[in-house]
Amino acid sequence: MPRKRIVKRQPLWQKIKAFPFDTYLSLNEAFMLIDWESQALSTSLPIGGACNGLLFLCRIYSSLSKPKIDDDDIFSKSARSPKGLPSRRPLLTGAFSLISLVLVTVGIVNTILCVKRRRKYTLLGRSASKDPGTPSAQKVSYKEPDSSEDFSSPSSENLWQLNMWDPPRFNMYFCAVYSPLHIVYILYSPLSIFLPFFLAITSAFLVAIVYMYETLIKDKSILHSEVLGEYEKKIVRPVIASVRRDVSIGSDGSVETYAPSTNSQFIQRDVRESKSRVSLTPTKDRPWQPTSSRTLRHRASVNSLNLNSAPRLRYSTPLDPSSPLSRKSVRGHTNSQLM
Repeated sequence: MPRKRIVKRQPLWQKIKAFPFDTYLSLNEAFMLIDWESQALSTSLPIGGACNGLLFLCRIYSSLSKPKIDDDDIFSKSARSPKGLPSRRPLLTGAFSLISLVLVTVGIVNTILCVKRRRKYTLLGRSASKDPGTPSAQKVSYKEPDSSEDFSSPSSENLWQLNMWDPPRFNMYFCAVYSPLHIVYILYSPLSIFLPFFLAITSAFLVAIVYMYETLIKDKSILHSEVLGEYEKKIVRPVIASVRRDVSIGSDGSVETYAPSTNSQFIQRDVRESKSRVSLTPTKDRPWQPTSSRTLRHRASVNSLNLNSAPRLRYSTPLDPSSPLSRKSVRGHTNSQLM
């Protein structure tokens, strides 16, 4: 008879105590799984507009339910509410006050998160005496272990650290639509029919400014990447992959020089951009011979040893007729035609 598996169950009291923390973990996980960067415009703008509208309704209710004292009799304290609204509704008034407090807190917290979000970058390649010229840079003490000494006594060095402002995209657009300025204007400005239109125009202007500046940053990053790519293609690769000549020195003092080659040259080739053609004429197999200076005297080569004329470079590609791969493909194609 198989042994019955024993399952250790958590007591009910521990489940009750762990319920708030488990709920917080599940909500935090669901919040972190949302891609707020890609859905910033589609979520932040409606939420910000709804917060403005709800706070405006709370302001209207508070102004209508405020008791009005008769100005004729200064000793009279009887209060009446305009337009027939009752002067005291503690439950509804408290609910609107709580909603207003929550909305104000959300706006302030979102602004703080948008302003305080920063990323730190240490400029290791910049000298400490060279000022970056930005107010977000500061000197920090960077410690690294010295290889010549004991690792327990690291050597310290002053380096520049860049505290770059990196606001989340959702918080930035939400702050443009629902900011503390909107809150102050809604709560303390006189009520009028032009108030919602003014808030809408201000929010649209701020969103347009943020969107245009974000587009400018993306365009600059594209230009910087293109400049670096062009610099790598035109300057870095030709310097690294320069033409070199192999030289053999024997123990008896003899010297043999070989033809210049570009075997160490790194070339990126794209099949879509290649326009080479493979000749269908079969070529004869040749035994391998070292391309030394003695051999080059008896045959003509594109890599001439004449120093006055620059050698023409020949790259071995799969589409080159002189390469072994192309000769095999040509021979196979010719044999298939003969058969």
